[in-house]
Amino acid sequence: MQENGGARGQETGQEGQEGRRPGFTIRLAGPADHPGLAALYRRASLANERDREFLLSEPDLLQMDSLAIDCACMWLAEAAETGGRILGFVSLEPGPVDTQTVMLDGLFVEPDLWRHGLGRALLAHACERAHDSGALSMEVLANTHALAFYRREGFESLGEEPQRFGVAHRMRRQLA
Repeated sequence: MQENGGARGQETGQEGQEGRRPGFTIRLAGPADHPGLAALYRRASLANERDREFLLSEPDLLQMDSLAIDCACMWLAEAAETGGRILGFVSLEPGPVDTQTVMLDGLFVEPDLWRHGLGRALLAHACERAHDSGALSMEVLANTHALAFYRREGFESLGEEPQRFGVAHRMRRQLA
């Protein structure tokens, strides 16, 4: 099933913060998408200079497994006008945190498209899918660089948790 950009409807080339953003569609990721998704994951992960040295010293952190694809828990945004170039993706952990909460596993966008609304559209899509499956809330372990984004999107802080890569911020958003 293919769905259009945003949670519903065709995303248009509206003016973004830094110019026009591309039109895109959002669809369920499949096994054939894994190489392109893994490459985008690596590019986006290394785009923040403050994390780059650590990530390069721990190369296993730059590897993306296919679990979310295999479990039909990952959606990608692809460009409408450039032959399907993958622009970003969002994934949920297979299975809920509890019976009413789902975990946002990853949200990654091509660095040259940051701050153009694509991350917001992917997050809205994941929230809608989670709500449709019966979840009442979504949690995320956000890195410090993403706190402002998640706050703007209605997530509230639940506290900090130590992780291998540093401190993560557990956040929750109500879906109902």
